[in-house]
Amino acid sequence: MVTFRRGADLQRFLEGLDPFRIRLGLGPTRRALERLGNPHSRLKVFHVAGTNGKGSTCALLSSILRAAGYRVGLYTSPHFLDVRERIRVDGAMIRGSVFAQMGERVRNALRRPSPFELTHFEFLTVAAFLYFDSEEVDFAVIETGMGGRLDATNVVQPCVSVLTPIGLDHTEWLGRSLEAVAAEKAMIIKPGAPAVAAEPRVPFRRRSAACSVPLMVPREGREWRYEGGSSLTFRGRRLRSVFSGRSFAGNVVLAVSALEAADLHLPWETIQRGLSRCCWPGRGQWVRRRGRPWLLDVAHNPHAVRALREVFQSRYPQKAPVVVLSLLRTKDAAGVLAALRPWAGSLVLTRATDAERAHEPNTLRALASDLGIPAVVEPDSTRAFDRSGLIAPAKDPVIVTGSHTLVARAYRHFRIPVPIFV
Repeated sequence: MVTFRRGADLQRFLEGLDPFRIRLGLGPTRRALERLGNPHSRLKVFHVAGTNGKGSTCALLSSILRAAGYRVGLYTSPHFLDVRERIRVDGAMIRGSVFAQMGERVRNALRRPSPFELTHFEFLTVAAFLYFDSEEVDFAVIETGMGGRLDATNVVQPCVSVLTPIGLDHTEWLGRSLEAVAAEKAMIIKPGAPAVAAEPRVPFRRRSAACSVPLMVPREGREWRYEGGSSLTFRGRRLRSVFSGRSFAGNVVLAVSALEAADLHLPWETIQRGLSRCCWPGRGQWVRRRGRPWLLDVAHNPHAVRALREVFQSRYPQKAPVVVLSLLRTKDAAGVLAALRPWAGSLVLTRATDAERAHEPNTLRALASDLGIPAVVEPDSTRAFDRSGLIAPAKDPVIVTGSHTLVARAYRHFRIPVPIFV
């Protein structure tokens, strides 16, 4: 028998599984869940896939459901400072002692009758389902890790499938065209569960037709309208969220539409209360440190950078910010820099993770130079934050973006707490 006495014991075990290892396929996850009594089969799931906006859409769904009085499990990835951030019930991340218990049950299930192993993400997915079942949640809001068809979370039978906007990311796994990526993500649509999508993509329509389920695509200009800042109008009702920008407004519409698809006819007052209470760190998050505003956002592809521009310019339409940027080698560096070119004043390029996984800052500087973007290199991220503060005029905003790891470094550097409750 394996024993994890504390959450820290399990966290050390998980670090040994290599958090960056990717194994696409449902077999190991299904096998582990079968040994544990298939806890996922007892959950009512909102399953969310897409390229951008998955996490914030999940957070909005969870917050509105909680405002309506439901007990809600929330599973998202990645995390910032503590892996327990990924697994929450009613907004509270799983306690260390309970995390250890869930991990112990999963690990022991893998040992008999014939031993096998799970990846880091598969292990956490199984632990989350086990925890949500033990907590008897009314609904579980589940974010895919990558793709959809072969993502470990795709073992669930959803009550609603939700598809956020599609962009090019993880192309080595999901394909090099938007339609190829959409086809992978469309596979979370299942028979017996309606689907809601941000975009009317052909693979979504084909998959919903093959499953004989309705596909709802709320159209901007027809069913909803962005009013500026954090306000929107949806079917004649004015709503305000904690997020700014048109892209986040679209996520609000997607979340509300998913609740309607589930036949949860919630009062608009309840929906607004849930929107007002929602908290999702590292996505369009403004903080004030050292006498200036800092915008923290995990945007790491061109589509997300364009959404980040909306957030920034909704508050500072005339400013050209200094941007602290770090990117993984797997990301479209040229596309990200091209999306920054029209509005960023200058860049401080850094490396937030090991050299094997990160774009070399000097390589990024060469790309930025070709695009005419002023840039300096500061490989150490801590010094990069300090340097950006010296470059930006006093009291002017600075943006930190490009990766979860860089935003996590900013949390530590500025002593910004990641909330236990969201």
